[in-house]
Amino acid sequence: MKSDIIPFVQNILQDNYIPIHHITAASMDTGQFDMGLRSSILGIPASSLQLPKWLSSIEPGVIYFLKDIFLCNYILLYAPKEEEWILCGPILFDPLDEKHFQSLIRNLELPEEFHANLRFYYERLPFFPSRDLLKSIFVQLGNSIYGRDNFRIEYIDSNTLDLWHSNYKNYLRIPDEPFQNIRIIEARYEAENAL
Repeated sequence: MKSDIIPFVQNILQDNYIPIHHITAASMDTGQFDMGLRSSILGIPASSLQLPKWLSSIEPGVIYFLKDIFLCNYILLYAPKEEEWILCGPILFDPLDEKHFQSLIRNLELPEEFHANLRFYYERLPFFPSRDLLKSIFVQLGNSIYGRDNFRIEYIDSNTLDLWHSNYKNYLRIPDEPFQNIRIIEARYEAENAL
């Protein structure tokens, strides 16, 4: 039986349009955890995502605050009684104006074919203006699930969150350049062989 705090937190998040996912070992379909960014917009097959492997290795008693290379934020924790992972996000804590959007595109080196869909994606992403308020909600959730001060918080950003986006360029679909993927894969093999 679920504790009352989990539905309460879920209601608060949903009232603020923040996605929350309950993932179990039996239903580990993580293809839409990011509102379709990787699978639908970038064309990264769900099988290539390493999230299920990582989920099975995370520590109970830890609340993870994650930020990926796409500037999306997530909060993740394991609820042992419910035997499920609770994943909150994606969410933006800072508005993504045109200047920041163009900077993101340059940093990710995304082809122009993805720009319109990516812009639409970010327009749909929920924005929550207070990172501290959301953190305090999850601290209270952690107190309820694990016991007061019987857990820790871990911050993981794009510099250390390799598995969510390593080699994402290898999977980009470019309809006008059907051989782009082959060139990227060949370049990757050349780099691996050089090592």
